[in-house]
Amino acid sequence: MEGLGDRYDASVEAYEKLYSGINTRKYMVLLDRLGDGDLLEIGIGTGYHCHLINGYGVGVDISLESLKRASERCGNLDLVYGDARHGFLRPGFRRGLAVSTCHHIGLEKCIEILGRLAERWAAGLLSKLVSEDLLHMLSEKYGVLRLWDEVFILGP
Repeated sequence: MEGLGDRYDASVEAYEKLYSGINTRKYMVLLDRLGDGDLLEIGIGTGYHCHLINGYGVGVDISLESLKRASERCGNLDLVYGDARHGFLRPGFRRGLAVSTCHHIGLEKCIEILGRLAERWAAGLLSKLVSEDLLHMLSEKYGVLRLWDEVFILGP
């Protein structure tokens, strides 16, 4: 998993300092909106938000160092080292979530993965990467929610 995973491995401390505050607030809103049930999270990172997750879940990440940190915080989740694009996950989750992840995977692929694996889902993309035309097109098919520096596409 060289490349992106290696970059995240090398920046675990910086990542947490920069994003844990704002992303924790995003998780609070999104988890409430998605309701109850088991959770699949693509790009779980260091798991600084795991205290917000009720019940069972699976967290996937391509950074082994991030998952090591998450293992200290996410006792109710199974953590998987891997790239969600490779299709090793089975469907059947009630909730699916990708916060600050879809710009790495590609929005279309992120929506496809979450839509295949979870009943209800939210796929986040950094706002600066989303044109108004794309938002308009997506809003005709999905719900759209803006949270701080990110736009979330909401599945059923």
